[in-house]
Amino acid sequence: MAKITAVSDSGPLMAPAKLGVLYRVFSIYTTLIISETVYREVVAVGLVIGSRDAAEVDKFCRSGQIVIFPSDETEEVPLDLSSELHRGELEAIRVALQISADYLLIDDFDAC
Repeated sequence: MAKITAVSDSGPLMAPAKLGVLYRVFSIYTTLIISETVYREVVAVGLVIGSRDAAEVDKFCRSGQIVIFPSDETEEVPLDLSSELHRGELEAIRVALQISADYLLIDDFDAC
């Protein structure tokens, strides 16, 4: 099977985690990468409020199946996008471009 890399924003990561099916993502994408900002949005904040999906995502981060891309290593890529995108969405786009990811999982129409 070919190595398929995807970068995810918060929403597309949280949805399967809430449903308890995040593990299925790894049958499609061999590598799933999230930015540090997305990690903070989903896991750090989620654990504080007791979100089950946060614990699920954290489990896959700790196992290495989800790789956290450091914010300080994210290159500034000029983007001609709406300024209404949040930092996590912008970082996800920049990381995907920087590493030439096969897919970008994002749920904001303005980012498309």
